[in-house]
Amino acid sequence: MKKAIGKMVGVLVILFPHFCLAGETHIDALQYVGGTIPIIRKVEVSGPGYADLFAGITAADYAAGFKASDEGATTLGVTANTPWKVSVKATPFTPVEGYVKPAGDLHLKIRERRVVHEGEGHGGIFNEIFIDFRPLSDQGQVLWSNIHGGDNGCTAKIDFKVLLNAARDLPGTYTTTVVYTISAP
Repeated sequence: MKKAIGKMVGVLVILFPHFCLAGETHIDALQYVGGTIPIIRKVEVSGPGYADLFAGITAADYAAGFKASDEGATTLGVTANTPWKVSVKATPFTPVEGYVKPAGDLHLKIRERRVVHEGEGHGGIFNEIFIDFRPLSDQGQVLWSNIHGGDNGCTAKIDFKVLLNAARDLPGTYTTTVVYTISAP
């Protein structure tokens, strides 16, 4: 009989352990942790760009004093989970027979702000001076910013205008590098 009662108590302890532990409460020991948020701030340039902007220069462009694009062939994209600003600068052009065309001869215009994912940011604001063509510099200038929060993807179109001077601009290949930098405001 003692063996039968012992077996019965053993089965009850195995099947119903919480009934047999006096003073114990039900305690969960779980841990779930997530991963992958980053980005923080990222700027990207896409599109065909203007590597051949100078190729189509005509006598009429020299008479006007400039050659401009208006196709929006460069798209600037920003993704950020924190406030941000995008600055822009240009290096002086490569020398042609000793002449260095200044960075300020290249002008930039930003337009057509678009929020890629509606409701996930407002796309920031453009610096008013770049809403029409304005000269670039070898020092960073604020182009676009959002000081109030992040943006889960926004884009803008970029156009360029190069100033022309028949007396200074020697025939040759001119190139410059335009640098976009994203940082905290």
